[in-house]
Amino acid sequence: MRSRFFIWLAAGLMLAPVATYAQTAVAPSETKVAVGDLIGLDPAAVRARMAGLPATWAMAEPSLTLAGSHGALSFISSFNLTEDPVEAEQQDHYSSGDFGHPVQPYLECYTFDGMPDETDTRFGSVLTLLFRDGHLAAVYRDPPSPPPPAVSVPLTADGKPDLSAMQAAQTAAWAAPRPSVFIAAPGQLPLQDGDGFVGRWSKQALPPEVALTTRCAPWQAPEMPKRSGSSGPDADLALAPLAVLEPPLNAARIAARNNGRAVLARMRVGAPLGQRLDDFAASTSGTRVFRDPAADYAVIALDMGAWSSNHLDNKDDVAMIGVKAGVVVWIMPSGWRARWPLQLSADLLCLNDHFIPGKVRPGCDARGNYKP
Repeated sequence: MRSRFFIWLAAGLMLAPVATYAQTAVAPSETKVAVGDLIGLDPAAVRARMAGLPATWAMAEPSLTLAGSHGALSFISSFNLTEDPVEAEQQDHYSSGDFGHPVQPYLECYTFDGMPDETDTRFGSVLTLLFRDGHLAAVYRDPPSPPPPAVSVPLTADGKPDLSAMQAAQTAAWAAPRPSVFIAAPGQLPLQDGDGFVGRWSKQALPPEVALTTRCAPWQAPEMPKRSGSSGPDADLALAPLAVLEPPLNAARIAARNNGRAVLARMRVGAPLGQRLDDFAASTSGTRVFRDPAADYAVIALDMGAWSSNHLDNKDDVAMIGVKAGVVVWIMPSGWRARWPLQLSADLLCLNDHFIPGKVRPGCDARGNYKP
């Protein structure tokens, strides 16, 4: 079984020593349960029925917690629900570019609905579990992906690839509109209409009789051959700027991570923010506040920092907090977790009135990527 973090690991295995640890839990190799038998259960009970995983495992944070019109809602993917805590920690490091984190074995689980053709679903179905007031209310699956468009490489008059035309096409693709179910109308902020996005998304609610099959198996990174020889003076010289720039950058990343986690620990959906927005922004480092005064609504973007790495670019995670009339109405604790499968991220703050990404608000770059 291949890891769903294979791409990150392929880049990092040459840098990360392989550690060997005993498995902390053993789950059945395959577990099957009907959706209807899970409805009404809390997250730990759902996980136990879906995959036979122990209650002692730490539960992953929901991708989104929101005060809905009919109770408190939380959304979590089937991958995150059944994720081994060892895998969760490794993903957290890899997401922020820390490929030096030890690669440890873990139990990897994939969930399939109705056991589809696995040639197209090697990594399981993309399932989103919706909990209302702490109990499972529905399981959603993404609709089947349309076939990818045919790829044609533009050629010059002499039959060679036209690199300029290819770059122009890529630039046009980046500048294309990107409507989102999380923005109800042009010009609004994300989630301004609360849980209205559930009625707009294309995810399909699974009927109660659909069977969910979860397969779990140990996964361990292959041991990489040791590299021999010296890096040489030229390589040492090339890495010299990193030795100067890395320590302060990494100190700032860790400080932002600690600060962000402390701020989020004080937040509760349905509770008052406790400060005026201006006072909160002034007293909380790493925050930006985006507001719609007419609706008495605001989105707080909070810098969640990152683990230490040798990257010089900004890979800090971003949390978002929705505030309506001074009350916290939703929390997205991590952009890494919410981006997939919800497609919710701080990049939505960088869409203009025509849903075209760009330098729309502070923190947005020319391509519409939000950086804290």
